[in-house]
Amino acid sequence: MQSEPLVIGIYGPSGSGKTTLAKRLAVRLRERGCWTGVLAQDAFLDADKVTQHPVFRANWELVEVVDFEGFLRAIGEWKAWASKGAAAPLVVGTRRGDVVYEGEREADPAGTRRRVLVLEGFKLFSDRRVADLCHVRFVLDAPASVCCGRRYGRSRRGAKVTEEYSAWYHGLVWEHHLRYHDAALKYCAGRPHHILDATQPMDTLVRDASSIVAEQLLVSLSD
Repeated sequence: MQSEPLVIGIYGPSGSGKTTLAKRLAVRLRERGCWTGVLAQDAFLDADKVTQHPVFRANWELVEVVDFEGFLRAIGEWKAWASKGAAAPLVVGTRRGDVVYEGEREADPAGTRRRVLVLEGFKLFSDRRVADLCHVRFVLDAPASVCCGRRYGRSRRGAKVTEEYSAWYHGLVWEHHLRYHDAALKYCAGRPHHILDATQPMDTLVRDASSIVAEQLLVSLSD
């Protein structure tokens, strides 16, 4: 009988590298024989909950914008797939309100491969239910200047961050990160969590995270 999937949570400010780490970690685990999926919290943002900031207009940074109920349903659906050994997606997300599944699919009806689900999001641990679901919790730590530059560079490689963009990031995105950060860490209190220096090269983060997850897999398999 297939054991309960191992759930990994990756939390950090926008621009800290959560999505890249989640996808690369899932691929690394898959190469090592695991049956992996990735669930991005950004795919569960409710536009109807977005309010207008007096200076920066549309505010997507509020915790209320995250559809945690939909997020939890998607986790449950992935787990149902895992228990049956049906074809599972590498990436799980939503598009225009409907849950869609993207990436390579492969079945494992015999249940011989260890199931691992990677969750990532900038408000991931703002909901205690989600925090409690995670067996391994990663907190990416990087200064605002680094995260701002990375986010700006997503579509503007090599370009210098403008003053206007920096004001928006620090005044809206980072301010809300700080507002919710302590509560997110509080939900991790008393539970194993690992703070990763997100200023390190991504190869280093993937290596360190993979080692931690490998240890947890051995523990869970021996239970």
